[in-house]
Amino acid sequence: MVVTKNMVRRRASSAAPSHLIHASSPVPQIKHKQSRRSKSKGPRQPSNSDLSLKKRNATLAAEQTVDLVLGDGKYIETRRCRDPSPLADSLGRHATETVWHVEHNITADIAVSVDRTSIYHMHTPLPAQQLAVRETRFEFTRSNALTIARRYAPSNIMCKATPIPSQVGVLVLTSSSPGGDFTEGSTTFDAVVARSTTIIASLSMSSAGQEFYHTFNPHSILYSPQVVGFRRDEDDTLELQEADFVPSRDAILADGLECALNDYVAPYVANVLSVPHAQWDFADASRSRQALKLRLSRVLDIFAARGDRILVLRPECNVPLETVAQVYAELLTGTPDDTGSGRFRNVFDKVVFCVGRHRLSAFRHAFDMRTFEDELNAYLSE
Repeated sequence: MVVTKNMVRRRASSAAPSHLIHASSPVPQIKHKQSRRSKSKGPRQPSNSDLSLKKRNATLAAEQTVDLVLGDGKYIETRRCRDPSPLADSLGRHATETVWHVEHNITADIAVSVDRTSIYHMHTPLPAQQLAVRETRFEFTRSNALTIARRYAPSNIMCKATPIPSQVGVLVLTSSSPGGDFTEGSTTFDAVVARSTTIIASLSMSSAGQEFYHTFNPHSILYSPQVVGFRRDEDDTLELQEADFVPSRDAILADGLECALNDYVAPYVANVLSVPHAQWDFADASRSRQALKLRLSRVLDIFAARGDRILVLRPECNVPLETVAQVYAELLTGTPDDTGSGRFRNVFDKVVFCVGRHRLSAFRHAFDMRTFEDELNAYLSE
């Protein structure tokens, strides 16, 4: 796409403001006075002013997202990259890094996602699974789920004549309204997804989404395919460079006063599965565990039926960490039995669990222990 200076100026209102700069940007435009740190151990805790600023930025980002997604679907990404020059190549020098404006129009992709969003009730029949041909790989990470989704999802969809359908599925526990309190600066994951992708259109404009939130049945699940991500999450330092992207052809050079990086990224696509938050009562541990297993089995069933090969999952809220890890391990690695264990063994290519920095080792340990128990039992029964 060839972009002109006039196009950039016309789109200035929809581009991210210069003060919304990713932490890795070398051109910060707002400097906040740092309080003196004591020599106590551990990282500095965010102050009230830090949290207030973060909330204001999130609220402003939500306003921009609504204007973009429910408006004309256009935004401008600022990208730092190298544009090789014949002179630099002849002298054996590296190309100079510069900042470029790249305009994206995702209107058509939003319409496709809205049109294809589907609701699945408890007894909605599903097509047969397509089994994987290799062993499922597992990853446990403290990174945000959207950061992982962007790493694996098809990117730069506007530069491709025929966009590649995404096979990356992302699980989102949703509040009783589309995006939850995303316009109020909420930090819940459904709010982050609503600010960073086009999911709000699929949730609020599709007939399936309207039915889903009108009834908000805990057993219903909403599947939104080809959701477009366009905003960098706060812990996302991933820099992608498409092989077919040529700055001098596909973008325009930023002026000296326009070179600050915003938090927009090249569009990428993922499939979002929205599940209502559940209130679990583990006073009856056995019954609640069985209900959790049925719920997660249904989630994996839909991902498999829709052809997703890479899953990005987050643990259920209000559930003991060891329990949710064990249930996932039973479903994904266990020995097949009549309780559903092992039903999704080697069905997916890769499953990534995003569990946060404070729970990472505990979740991995619980998952590994459950896997070891299943393997040991299988060996002893031979």
